[in-house]
Amino acid sequence: MKKATLLSFLSIVSLVCLSQQKIEELKTASPGTYQFVFTDELSDPVSLNGSVLEWIEGNREETKTVYLQIREGIFVKIPSKEKIKSPDFELMSEYIMDPDFKPALIQKE
Repeated sequence: MKKATLLSFLSIVSLVCLSQQKIEELKTASPGTYQFVFTDELSDPVSLNGSVLEWIEGNREETKTVYLQIREGIFVKIPSKEKIKSPDFELMSEYIMDPDFKPALIQKE
């Protein structure tokens, strides 16, 4: 009886942990589902901590790609939820250099 109770308890704890992990995954952006665009090669790299990844995911639209400015010379491209869930979605490189990127392009597609 004690073994059954212990196994039940461990199963419940495992399910709670897995559920919490899924919730956390939804709150932070995964690598390959966003892209930093550097327009100036002298720009300092972006420090990817949890709050930046949460901010990216929080700005992700359901059906539209979003471009946002992080700071001078650094933008982030955030594809829509619809796009990243698509079977033909290919993970993007995390950083690209594009000196021709125009701030006027900061908009929802």
